[in-house]
Amino acid sequence: MRMKLFFVVLFVVLSATRSFAQGELPALKVMGKDLVDDSGQKVVLHGVMDTPNRYFNGWRWQGWKAGYNDEDVQPCLDYFEKLFTAISDRSQGCYCTVFRLHLDPCWTNDPNKTLVGEGGEHNISQFSAQRLVRYWKSLYSKLMEKALAHGLYVILRPPGVCPKDIKVGDDYQSYLKTVWGTVTQANVLKEHSGHVSIELANEPVHVYAADGSSSKSALRDFFQ
Repeated sequence: MRMKLFFVVLFVVLSATRSFAQGELPALKVMGKDLVDDSGQKVVLHGVMDTPNRYFNGWRWQGWKAGYNDEDVQPCLDYFEKLFTAISDRSQGCYCTVFRLHLDPCWTNDPNKTLVGEGGEHNISQFSAQRLVRYWKSLYSKLMEKALAHGLYVILRPPGVCPKDIKVGDDYQSYLKTVWGTVTQANVLKEHSGHVSIELANEPVHVYAADGSSSKSALRDFFQ
């Protein structure tokens, strides 16, 4: 039987919770199956996901234009500042305490590279490690910090989605290691330990061992 995997960070609690005022964001840790705050109380987080991609936001900033480059960063940051202000507004009665941020491949892909194979977010042939570093510094980390400043915990989702099949030692494993190896070295991420989580991969997939066989250890080996 092929092993199916859905990587996602789940914040699930079954008992009493504690609310935090904006600006009072304690570090969270795992205790058993729960997230707990600094006093050991279980925490429930409510939130949404968005992606810094004009298309998926209905062209609400800049309107339609081709490509994503340095001149597109500030309009994107300005838009998300408005978004974070709205979703964290506690006076509405319904508000968010966590935001899932997609490191959208529209920024990390190099349009000058040749697209190999069919298109889609699972295609990593145009991925650029240089663009990841560039836009982590100027965009993604800034969006993360803006969300935190509004009292929102953050989940970082990797660029794009998994292909249907992934295998220990394949190109996609190397790609994910490059993404998270780069991001987790950032001092700003280390400074927000307990406030920011990473979602190792995205979408249901089949995970195989290096020899192509299904194995209970394939998942563990894939992320070693």
